[in-house]
Amino acid sequence: MATLNIFALIPLYLKYQSKVQDAWTLATSNKDFLDIIEREIPVIADLAGSLVGDIAPQSEPAVRKAIAIVLTFNHEFVKWGQRAVNLAATAELITLDAPLVIDGFWGPKSAAGFKKLQEYAIANGATGILTDGLIAKVGQALIESLHIPGLEPVPE
Repeated sequence: MATLNIFALIPLYLKYQSKVQDAWTLATSNKDFLDIIEREIPVIADLAGSLVGDIAPQSEPAVRKAIAIVLTFNHEFVKWGQRAVNLAATAELITLDAPLVIDGFWGPKSAAGFKKLQEYAIANGATGILTDGLIAKVGQALIESLHIPGLEPVPE
């Protein structure tokens, strides 16, 4: 795999971010999201292999690509996930050492907080959930099912 030049992402982000966000809104699953991306924005689908890195090594390749794309190109969704983790801590569903910074970048602290939310859901009867700290369509459904006080709907 070729090394990804992070600066090459800037013009792609500016050009395709809203299309990626639209695809996310339309998609009903990670696979559906990737299918839309492959059909509508093939340049981003091709790039996804370089974005994947160590993301979700236990997941199938299509899921890994979908997660990589959404975490790179849909910062509003990532901010929503970060707000959900913070609000879950405020509601005492989970504990955090410190609130997450709502910056739209899914890093180790966001992943650790979301993993706690996944663990909370499993402890309260949820099934079919990985505790991988990665937010995607399954993570969105998980958050929505918890009815976290004060959390607004996913941004369109």
